[in-house]
Amino acid sequence: MSKRAARIAALWLGLSLAWPCAASAASGYALRKVALAGEAAPGTSDTFATPSAVAMNPSGDVAFVSSLSSSPTATGGWVEIGGVLALRMHSGDPAPDTGGSYSMLAGFPQLDASGGLALLALVSGGSSPRGVFLDAGSGDSALLLSGAAAPPPVGGTLSAGLADLQPFGYRDGVLLFRSGVSGGSASSGLFRRSAVGSVTVVALVGDAAPGAGGATYSAFTHPSLDAFARPAFCASLVGGSAARGLFADTGAGLSARALAGSAAPGTGGGSFTDFLYPAGAGGAVAFLAQASGGAASGGVFLDDSGIVPVAVEHQIAPGTGGGTLLQVDAPPAIDGYRNVSFSASLTGGSATGGIFRYDADTAALAPVAISGESVPGVSSPLSSFGYVSAGRGGAVAFAAKLADGRDGVFVATPVAVIPALPFAWGVGAALGLAALARAQLRRARPAN
Repeated sequence: MSKRAARIAALWLGLSLAWPCAASAASGYALRKVALAGEAAPGTSDTFATPSAVAMNPSGDVAFVSSLSSSPTATGGWVEIGGVLALRMHSGDPAPDTGGSYSMLAGFPQLDASGGLALLALVSGGSSPRGVFLDAGSGDSALLLSGAAAPPPVGGTLSAGLADLQPFGYRDGVLLFRSGVSGGSASSGLFRRSAVGSVTVVALVGDAAPGAGGATYSAFTHPSLDAFARPAFCASLVGGSAARGLFADTGAGLSARALAGSAAPGTGGGSFTDFLYPAGAGGAVAFLAQASGGAASGGVFLDDSGIVPVAVEHQIAPGTGGGTLLQVDAPPAIDGYRNVSFSASLTGGSATGGIFRYDADTAALAPVAISGESVPGVSSPLSSFGYVSAGRGGAVAFAAKLADGRDGVFVATPVAVIPALPFAWGVGAALGLAALARAQLRRARPAN
């Protein structure tokens, strides 16, 4: 290399370090496709019709449910591990412990740390009409069947209707579900199935709701489990000042985390009216909520030693050219570091929808994927977004619709970016590297 070339190379390197880089959703995350409508569905002779609800475990494995092109009831559950997509459960397969077969697979999939897939299934020709089933990779088993015996002290049987089992909480062998009860001492309740199969009561209609001012439970919705199999759920209440509440165990026992009528931060003076889809991790709980009496009618919130707003309606949506959040109604996802991901529709900017991620430590909101972005190998750009799930290292799995109308499942993975240095530092580095190059050339020059 000539002396002049060495100087130019050193200067270029220094300036490249000095010049700040503009970050965007596209540069901040790498997008990839997992499955797309119209493509061959592995393990079948069919094609995907509507890949929908997704799940991601801490290892980055992805699961989803999809209907198939041959029939509205032709459905399946797939798991991608190490980039390999495999069919785990399929309509028509035998439904364990029922003598029947799956007629349809549906709802929110749950994926445990070892890649086990839990799904709600309707059953035809069997002893039970529906249940929650697990495929751990070596065959299916029944976690819960409608009609099973209710545990003491309730007695009777668990009727477990479709609305009861959608959604359910599942974590590494432990199942949290709601169910109506026939012939028992309570009309319905929340129940927990342990990893060894025993069922116990978590809460029953008529029980006192802890921290709710003397109210009792009248109905339960949206049960979920965190990484330690601790419950979170929403409930309707009677006999107190609040009609709805959010309840969770974040490490100190079950308690009310938020009640209807309490202040909804970030909404401009509003109060909570309802709660939906809690998701717990790291001792915190993310949830959707509705509010009234303020500037915003709802949004995503985080109970993290106090309730903070993650994103509320009408808030500026970063990376969207001045757009604002129009509606946030899909279940949020939370990772082990308490960071919250969610999808939203947008208005007033350059995008109509997006996936966003909230950093719990900095309270910063950043775009993960926005409408109009392209996914490598996919001919049509992203248009609107649905379910999300969070994995390790900031990765987010999500369902989305393309501009051409096809549905798909995708993964966004953070791209490591070297932080930009102040310009003066870069110039100094460039001059220093140039001087080093000159010295090296002098040492390498042959002696006269």
